[in-house]
Amino acid sequence: MILETSIEKKENGLLEVKCKIDKDYLAKIMNEITLNIQANASLKGFRKGKTPLNMIKKVYDGQIKYDALNKALPEVYEKIVKEHNLKPITMPQFEGYEKMEKDQHLDFSFTIETAPEVEEMASYEEVEVQKIEYEYDLNKIVEKEMNILKETYAQTGKIEGSVQENDFVKASFKVLEAENQEEKTSYFVVKENEPHYALAKNFIGKNLDEKAVIEAELPDTYPDKTIAGKKVKMEILIQEGKRIIYPELNDEFAKKINFDTLDLLKEAIVANFKEKLKEEELLLTADKIYTLLLEKSKFTITDSVILNQAQAELSNIINGVVRSGKTVDQYFEEEGLTQESFIEKSKKQAVDNIKKYLLMHKIGESNNLIPDEKALNSYIDHMIQIEYVNQDKLKDYYSKNEQAKKNLETKLTEIKTAEWLLGKVKISGTEKKKLEGE
Repeated sequence: MILETSIEKKENGLLEVKCKIDKDYLAKIMNEITLNIQANASLKGFRKGKTPLNMIKKVYDGQIKYDALNKALPEVYEKIVKEHNLKPITMPQFEGYEKMEKDQHLDFSFTIETAPEVEEMASYEEVEVQKIEYEYDLNKIVEKEMNILKETYAQTGKIEGSVQENDFVKASFKVLEAENQEEKTSYFVVKENEPHYALAKNFIGKNLDEKAVIEAELPDTYPDKTIAGKKVKMEILIQEGKRIIYPELNDEFAKKINFDTLDLLKEAIVANFKEKLKEEELLLTADKIYTLLLEKSKFTITDSVILNQAQAELSNIINGVVRSGKTVDQYFEEEGLTQESFIEKSKKQAVDNIKKYLLMHKIGESNNLIPDEKALNSYIDHMIQIEYVNQDKLKDYYSKNEQAKKNLETKLTEIKTAEWLLGKVKISGTEKKKLEGE
């Protein structure tokens, strides 16, 4: 089938493959196609299937060549990919095949993009890092998690009397003493740390269906940019609302989520927190190792892979900014970025992330650290076990969601590889970090 094959690496992970196909292999394919056409052809003067082969070849010459190439090229391509262990990520771009002639070997080439790979990995035995350790106030952690549980199991009821802190209301408002200001209506959670709290806190003490005039001093970060950074007088009307009723945190509440006492619930929260923090400290320390390794390692990464990853990085950052209640311009100002530097920063981060993943996967494969099905299921069972709420839902989620299971497989590979790496490099002490958001 294939007489000669040469593979040349081009820039940015492109491969150019040149090959020569045996004329006898092509002749066999063309003969099969010719016979198939003959069996179905109905040329004038001949019964179906009785047209002489020489006439079929003359009349259908173009179709025979076209069909032969459509059969031969994919077969040759798949054989070359398999024999040379290539990992294409794009369809091949064939060239030269149009020169096919009867009773002649066919020389043609194709170009493909290959999956990113580590060409040469730096030695990790010379790496020296400090191990990450978080500092935190465990009481604050427990308090934060208990507050989340309060939010999760909160119920709603009618507002009796005036608006209070934590109420959820629908209000109309209009800026007074300003031109071209229309009345607006929006929903507000009257709660500190909510994006609209600077305005919503002025609703406290106001009754439903009762107009009132308020003065609000709004920060520059206020979401409505027409009034951000201003002190405004407004006419408001609380149209409707609901009172958030939080459960009392006691043993009875703990029993509702399958714990005999509140203390046992708190113990489960602490165990869950410490387990996950241990993993995060481990992965962050490994990340420092990968950062040092990638500086001295060589990689093959195509431009299209970098572009796709950079776009994903951009989307993740922008989505995070939006969720925080900020605008992209505010984020740029806080980070000291321009649009161009933001794109370049995201591109560099994308390249680094690809390289770190490639290093992790190469180390994992080389040292048999990729988890099998049994190890993955055991890890999933462990993850479910340390959760203190919704264990049944979590178990059902992983049993039905293949992508979620795949994500956990990647995470387990990261953990096992990080543990292995920390046993190979030199740990020169600890780097203390303050846990954010405790």
